Amino acid sequence: MTTATLFTPNIPSQANDVSDAMSFDSQALDTDTDSREYDDVSEDGNDEDMIDEQFADAQAPTESAYFRKLQKKLRRQVSWAIRDFNMIEDGDVVMVCVSGGKDSYTLLDILLLLKRIAPIHFDIVAVNLDQKQPGYPEDILPAYLNEQGIAHYILEKDTYSIVKSVVPEGKTYCSACSRLRRGSLYGFAKQIGATKIALGHHRDDMLATFFLNLFHGGALKSMPPKLLSDDKQNMLIRPLAMSKKKTSLNMPN
Repeated sequence: MTTATLFTPNIPSQANDVSDAMSFDSQALDTDTDSREYDDVSEDGNDEDMIDEQFADAQAPTESAYFRKLQKKLRRQVSWAIRDFNMIEDGDVVMVCVSGGKDSYTLLDILLLLKRIAPIHFDIVAVNLDQKQPGYPEDILPAYLNEQGIAHYILEKDTYSIVKSVVPEGKTYCSACSRLRRGSLYGFAKQIGATKIALGHHRDDMLATFFLNLFHGGALKSMPPKLLSDDKQNMLIRPLAMSKKKTSLNMPN
């Protein structure tokens, strides 16, 4: 049986006066994409500095300069990916899949931050799939999302029992578990009207998948930053496609 619980906070609108300085502003497409080390997206840096000052004022005094620098770096990389692959458009409802790991926490945080300054309107809803794995700390993630005032669903589906019943003893559960998880999330995205499904895979995941397919499958294939699902019903996006795993791991808890 599948159940879903929704928490919807009342979040006030934020800072319209910086919307034109959004990191994935279409005007920033004119910048040289081959010289993207960690330079400002805007040509003179003034827009980026204005955004940073606003975030710095809003952040707690205890947040370190290191955290702000890391967040700025991730914000740029995610905004580049969104812009280059046209991941998010006006009116989108983005379902962010949150597993409880560092990567999905980071993705959700950065997308919420970008939403505040975007020149377009889009909604974000976090979704966690509780697959009833033994020992899973099911209270931690909902408590965090509630504390942060983030709209979210907790989707409960006992796929673990199904996997146990179909996978022979001694074989790995990963493949069957992944397929069931993917199917559950795809179906739920359609139920809530989500137009995009955001996953927390980063650049290292994409490279690892490429080499696994190359050496074990003889195919030049990886995770694309943007993918239409096989049933043509869901659009998957990976906004961390230009970010290293190390960057997500360095984000504070």
